[in-house]
Amino acid sequence: MRETINLTRQNEVGKLVRVALRHPRDAFSSSAKIESEWRALGYLHAPDLERACSEFDDFLEILEECGADVMFFPASDLSLDSIYVRDASVVCK
Repeated sequence: MRETINLTRQNEVGKLVRVALRHPRDAFSSSAKIESEWRALGYLHAPDLERACSEFDDFLEILEECGADVMFFPASDLSLDSIYVRDASVVCK
């Protein structure tokens, strides 16, 4: 006898309700950290911390205006790559 599995379909379209982010100031943390990591991560050039923070703040404002519940990951010793807004891992029910 074959067992039936009920799967709930989930997708990435619709209203963004909640999003978890890490601010560039917490991911990049300092010019020294940026300088020590960007080449090994395959970046084309070192990120500009001030510009990244400014652009992120604009992005954050848009998310909040759309009604998204924004949560922040804490600063940590993770690499510069911890800044990505959309990653390969998706949290589902």
